[in-house]
Amino acid sequence: MLFLNLTYSLKNTVNMKKVRASIIIFSLMITSAYSQDIGNLIKGAKADANYLVEGYVSPVLKSLGYGLNQGWYNTAKPHKTLGIDITATLSLVTVPTSSQTFTVDDSKLSELQLVSPANHVVPTILGPSNVEPVYAFKNPLITDQIVAPSGAGLSDQLPIVAVPVPIANVGIGIVKGTELKIRYLPKLNFNKAHIDMIGFAIMHDIKQHIPVVKNLPFDLSVLAGFTTFNASTDFDPGQTGVFKAKATTVQAIISKKLAILTLYAAAGYAKSNVSFDAKGNYDIGGGASLTDPVSINAANSGGRLTGGFRLKLAILTLHADYTLQKYPTISTGVGLSIR
Repeated sequence: MLFLNLTYSLKNTVNMKKVRASIIIFSLMITSAYSQDIGNLIKGAKADANYLVEGYVSPVLKSLGYGLNQGWYNTAKPHKTLGIDITATLSLVTVPTSSQTFTVDDSKLSELQLVSPANHVVPTILGPSNVEPVYAFKNPLITDQIVAPSGAGLSDQLPIVAVPVPIANVGIGIVKGTELKIRYLPKLNFNKAHIDMIGFAIMHDIKQHIPVVKNLPFDLSVLAGFTTFNASTDFDPGQTGVFKAKATTVQAIISKKLAILTLYAAAGYAKSNVSFDAKGNYDIGGGASLTDPVSINAANSGGRLTGGFRLKLAILTLHADYTLQKYPTISTGVGLSIR
């Protein structure tokens, strides 16, 4: 699953953990000679770690946020009372080229400065694999350098750079053209990883309230949905990476049924907030440790447009759509639907 892959990737690219540890270690090397305050050095290195980790992983966090707002519908027609569907959707959240790299601003670093590449454009976790940023210390008395991780190089292996986000919903017709949608994943444990998710949406037929329009041969509804997702992974005893995500969307949906084919489109607004925290105490040598060294956040918000189609074969449904937003998204899915 994406979430396990994400935590695995972070765990294995926690060369960034080595980076933040190295920052402190090298800082501590000069304390004995210059009697600098160790606490200030640790504070400065912690800020550097947050800045660099946020730049490196934010495209994955943002992709997760976009993906959690997908998969809520494949028609504008709500179920009749007690009608039900179970639908699974896989969304590929494509990462634009501009988010596959980020520009390092040395003025935002306390202890480090970027040596290479000269243009200060370094890869994110989804960026090119042929660039390994090299950092040096701003203090000229420290000659050690730190090599940060390169990207995954997905653009060299795949036609698109995308993050997969799987979602499953249950939709239940209530009354008067209103449908309740639920997505739920109880807390699951996978070795050292733990995940859980819950989300709700309401879709309501607004065409029935509009004179004249209510008699036209199409369906028109509004939808509001909210999803929360939590995941954690244990690096080492007492050291945990924690993900938290919240995603909200409001959309107007229109659809037209033509025999077994339904064409649908939607326009709306979506926002999300995804955070990652490295919790625990991290031994960085010299009798010093760093507590909760990384806390980063990635937020998205903006308009979105969706177009797609659904095929209904008896109770089986197949659907696919494309969402135009900052991280364009392709979604496909399958379901069982009983009106």
